[in-house]
Amino acid sequence: MNSGKNIRIITTIFMVAAILFFSQALPAQEKSERLYPVKVKGKWGYINRQGKIIIEPRFDAVWEFSDGMARIGKKTNEPDNAAGRNFICGYIDQTGKVVIRPQYQFAEEFHEGLASVQIHSKIGFIDKTGKTAIEPKFDNCSIFSEGLAEACEKNKCGYIDKNGVYVIEPKFDFSSRCSGSYFSEGLANVTINKRVSFIDKSGKFVIRTQGDKAFLFSEGMAAIRIGGGWGFIDRTGVVVVKPEFREVRNFSDGLACVLVGEQWGFIDKTGNMIIKPQLRWCRPFSEGISIQSNDQGTYFMNKRGEIVSQRHFDGFAYAFKDGIAEVEILPGPWMSLVIQLAYLTEYWYTNKHEFIMPEEYYYKIGYIQKDGAWLWEPRN
Repeated sequence: MNSGKNIRIITTIFMVAAILFFSQALPAQEKSERLYPVKVKGKWGYINRQGKIIIEPRFDAVWEFSDGMARIGKKTNEPDNAAGRNFICGYIDQTGKVVIRPQYQFAEEFHEGLASVQIHSKIGFIDKTGKTAIEPKFDNCSIFSEGLAEACEKNKCGYIDKNGVYVIEPKFDFSSRCSGSYFSEGLANVTINKRVSFIDKSGKFVIRTQGDKAFLFSEGMAAIRIGGGWGFIDRTGVVVVKPEFREVRNFSDGLACVLVGEQWGFIDKTGNMIIKPQLRWCRPFSEGISIQSNDQGTYFMNKRGEIVSQRHFDGFAYAFKDGIAEVEILPGPWMSLVIQLAYLTEYWYTNKHEFIMPEEYYYKIGYIQKDGAWLWEPRN
């Protein structure tokens, strides 16, 4: 009797071990592999970090993957913007399968299992099967973050849960934030009577400020504009960096770029200038590198302000992620205009793929590694 019982126990242990092993096998790892949009002969697809094409280029437009899904765009014959082009959006999974057919004039990335889409001029949310999760009734929405999303109606904003129920009633002023205000590090910034405050997820006011604009918290700090100048507050609301800069960006890798006069520099969290204002553009640090450019070309700068690698191309690059940075090159008269937008406006930096340009001016996209070698040389 004991022998039979022991055999059953051992068998069960092996079965559990086998389940655990196969649940961590290669297919699961491949599904979570980071993929990068590329354009080949006018169509978009995706490569992996080895530069191998994983999803064949066959789409009119694509965006980065988020939450295991990526938006795709299909051209229509009904122009809806100054550039004379328009897309309807759908979604693919990481195998390239079209899971949700293109049908939306407006669609956002998936976050926490839901994506906002526009249906008949109102915004709601769908799940990863395309099923309506929250009915389209809002004028504006943010992504879901930390379980909540900002939702606005009749110029007032509050926060909803994943059932579409207001957890925090819409009593805050609608602003022109293109991406909405979502929770970051447990707090969200809201505006009442042109004054910015920060609330927690119960709707309680945690920080009241004298500022009229603010960014989300990042690395325990939030940028805030007071009296026309930008500085930083900590999570207690104390101004730790005086509002004396023309422009700033969020802290990343422990440093934040600040604009003094016409040049950018970097400060630490005490406000000390670590890299003096001498830079043409603000490019936040990521993985220890800030990608900068001068008349000689583009270079990679470390936190001591030293050039560690240089590569010449007529374009600009974004922050490193897992050792790879996206590079965009625009031909002709668009170059100077787009570069100014890219580096001087927060909206372009966070929403660059929302802009549509005529085909002949569309940017070439590539990917570069920290040693300056191309993972994927820019092409279109």
